Amino acid sequence: YRPFKGGGTLAAQAIANFLPGHVPWREWARVGGPNIMRGFFEGRYRGTKLLATQVEYRQPVGRFLKIAAFVGTAQIANRWSEFSWTQNHRFSGGAGLRILINRRRQLYLRSDIAFSNNGTRALYFRLGEAF
Repeated sequence: YRPFKGGGTLAAQAIANFLPGHVPWREWARVGGPNIMRGFFEGRYRGTKLLATQVEYRQPVGRFLKIAAFVGTAQIANRWSEFSWTQNHRFSGGAGLRILINRRRQLYLRSDIAFSNNGTRALYFRLGEAF
């Protein structure tokens, strides 16, 4: 997390998940959903190896409101040879609104609209930040 003048914050996250051996399909790493790679249906892409990064900028616009913009990229595979610098990337991005509902605990109600490079979009309503 990196604070900026004016109250903005840049948050970044990197995720690596490598599952060795025989792992049941339901336990495979996945992208999508409200926290990792918003904009993809949760579990749309699964594999035993996952690399993902996300960046989100949050800016206060009042006493109880923040706006946010975010982007992310991920690769998911079953073999190391399937990872590539030029292919198989998943991209997502979007924007959202945060409403402060508990100042003492810094708890926000989050609403995000997200888009992915495969043409899907999603709307999320959650308590707390994605990361």
